[in-house]
Amino acid sequence: MTRPEIDCTVYSGWYPLLARLHRQLTSVTSDFAYVQIKEKYGTLRCHLDYGESVDEFTRGVCEVLIGASTDESRSVCEFCGKRGSTRDDLPRIKTMCAGCYRPRRPHAPAE
Repeated sequence: MTRPEIDCTVYSGWYPLLARLHRQLTSVTSDFAYVQIKEKYGTLRCHLDYGESVDEFTRGVCEVLIGASTDESRSVCEFCGKRGSTRDDLPRIKTMCAGCYRPRRPHAPAE
């Protein structure tokens, strides 16, 4: 899948999540701009700036959609998009599948 038409600093495994989120958000309102899209603590984070035409109800719907994408990102490998889990034994918390985790896992100390 190609990179979505939004500026972001996440790996390609989450691009399908972002593309779907973008479609969902634009079906609710087109009066928003992306402020920041990033990974934090192994989950997708998306922050928007809403335009003046967006009322509290619409903003709430958008925030629920963003929250659902954040929740889903906890089980999607951020590198390849396969089913993954949060890995907290790395220098940075990441969400990865078993295949992507193996090459990045720190080596156990020699005994």
